[in-house]
Amino acid sequence: MNQLANIWQRLGALLIDISIFIIALVLLLIISFGTGISISIVLPFILWVVIPAQSGQTIGKCLFRIRIERPDRTDLGYGWAFIRLCGYGINCITIGAGFVVAIFRKDKRGLHDLIAGTQVVKVVTQQNFQPQIITRTPTSIKFEQENSLSKTPVNPSETDSKILLLRLNNLYKRGILTETEYEEQRQKLNVKN
Repeated sequence: MNQLANIWQRLGALLIDISIFIIALVLLLIISFGTGISISIVLPFILWVVIPAQSGQTIGKCLFRIRIERPDRTDLGYGWAFIRLCGYGINCITIGAGFVVAIFRKDKRGLHDLIAGTQVVKVVTQQNFQPQIITRTPTSIKFEQENSLSKTPVNPSETDSKILLLRLNNLYKRGILTETEYEEQRQKLNVKN
């Protein structure tokens, strides 16, 4: 299980995101001579929906090496990112009470996290990343063979490698692994076969 981000990391990331929003908003209004108001409505969606939906991180969260994910460790997606942004709106209406909730909860989830069903976790780094090898007993392999749709025999080492490779690809696509880290781990998997 990923380690939850602490309140200070989350607060720092939020302050950076708000600073970026304010600077971008001011620049848009200056550049467009006041006609950038319609563009400024889109800006929060870009910063707090589009970017996190694709990477699980806002710019501030990226700098603090934390990311947003669902409790089942799946990616955020556009729908949940939008719902989370609506939760931010509720937090603002309640003068920050929704943010304070995160201080007192064991799982560090604020009102916006509870509404969207998300959590903020620390990003896995190379030092603490180790692919978990799935151990399968002869009994479980026999059960899989008997109950599989195709009655072809299963080679355990080949199947385990494919699962590990899929997990590795997922970590790389989610931005948790750099390209170098990805290639190193991939080479280790190929060496074991």
